[in-house]
Amino acid sequence: MKSLQSRVIVTALAAIAITGVVLVATIALMLRPVLKQAQVNAMTSVLNAAISLEGTLPPEELAQRITKPGVSVVITKNGHFFSDGKGLGQGLGQGPIPDEFQLRPLPGFDHRMSGQDDGYMLFEDILPMSQATITVAAANVEAIDVFGQIMAIGVPAMLVLMLVLALVLRRAMRAALKPLDDMTSLATQIASGERGRRLDVAEKDTELGRTAEAFDNMLDSLETSLTRAESAELGMRQLCADVAHELRSPLASIVAGADNLMRSNAKRAAVEQTAIAVVREGNRAARIVRDLTLATQLDNHGVAHTQVNKRSADVVSLVANGVELFASQSAFDVSLAPAPNLKELALFIDPERIHQVLTNLLENANRWAETKITVRTGVAKDAGDGTHSTFWVQVYNDGPAVPDEAREHIFERFVRLEPDRARSTGGSGLGLSISRALVEAHGGTLTCLPAEGGALSGEPIDAPRIGATFEMRLPIVAPPAETPANTSDVAESAAEQASIQDF
Repeated sequence: MKSLQSRVIVTALAAIAITGVVLVATIALMLRPVLKQAQVNAMTSVLNAAISLEGTLPPEELAQRITKPGVSVVITKNGHFFSDGKGLGQGLGQGPIPDEFQLRPLPGFDHRMSGQDDGYMLFEDILPMSQATITVAAANVEAIDVFGQIMAIGVPAMLVLMLVLALVLRRAMRAALKPLDDMTSLATQIASGERGRRLDVAEKDTELGRTAEAFDNMLDSLETSLTRAESAELGMRQLCADVAHELRSPLASIVAGADNLMRSNAKRAAVEQTAIAVVREGNRAARIVRDLTLATQLDNHGVAHTQVNKRSADVVSLVANGVELFASQSAFDVSLAPAPNLKELALFIDPERIHQVLTNLLENANRWAETKITVRTGVAKDAGDGTHSTFWVQVYNDGPAVPDEAREHIFERFVRLEPDRARSTGGSGLGLSISRALVEAHGGTLTCLPAEGGALSGEPIDAPRIGATFEMRLPIVAPPAETPANTSDVAESAAEQASIQDF
């Protein structure tokens, strides 16, 4: 396949050649009648000059005076010939005009064309005063191969011109197509593994500039997709490893317990204790699978909304009941600091899912707290005009602070901040990921706030950076009028759901 440069050069030369041939042929075809008319005009002007000057000059001087380049004159008077002494006139002056020339009228003139042969064109007229015959002779344009002469000169000249143009076009096309060569070179380098390189064209308002910019954008998209694919592959490998690790322990306990039940001759109490352990580990494995399934479903934003069943519920009572229930089971000091004058607030939410999120946050705080866990609630005006408000819940523990670089990382699946994977200090690593997806399905946000001396957000003190604060924000949206409020038994029904361990 020919290169683009060769194609452009060949196409340009072909167009020039065709145009040149047509132009030369057109000139050759149009030039003959033009030359003939010019010859006729020159001969006619000579005849007119002879008539004007007759009587002022003798015939021999008159013939020489009125002649022009390419035109010969012969004046015949009383059987004597007087010529201009050159060219055709010199030959015609030696004898009479050939008989084969027949007198014919010349259109548009008073003079007569006496005849023409293959070589000459003759005009003849009678001078009015002397009655002498004047004959004007010139080369017959129709007898000349004007077309052939022009083509003989034009075609070689055109070939030389095309050769010069081919050399010029080759150099010009090389410079003009350099951006395409740069794209090819860049694509080759990227294919060999040199990522991150770009054309970075300065002039982006030209055709090649826009093409180069589109090429760079395509490379950005491709590299971004490739990075995501590699990250997804690594994430899938890590997911498989984490799932295998999480299920290994409960499955091993189930197998060991079942084996003991089959082989044991122990008393009924021991058998029941072993059976309870098997059931507990089975529930634990089932919870991991269930939570992983839910986390996968929540990856799809559309599916995430199907996991929540919104209705009107008093979120203040929901938080208070959840904290009270958790405090009764925790070994730490769990306290609630509600916002003043906030006794009731109906939101359009799924109370079971919000209770699940709150429980996950409390379980996470319970895992890292040193002495206490504090929960605060309030309402924030997110817009300057106060038209957009959110209800926020902050869960604080006085344990180690979350590093700034890990405050987003901890919301990914199977992420724990402890170096080991001990079950005593870490959960499955799905709780925060599921919690954030559930809150976002409500149109809210779940973040880990920067540590501020161990205090809650908005109350910085001069102290070491200890403690971690997680904040959940839910938009205050009025529920539909026909939706009945239902907050009863929310804590009880939500407590039955699996509490996902995190970190």
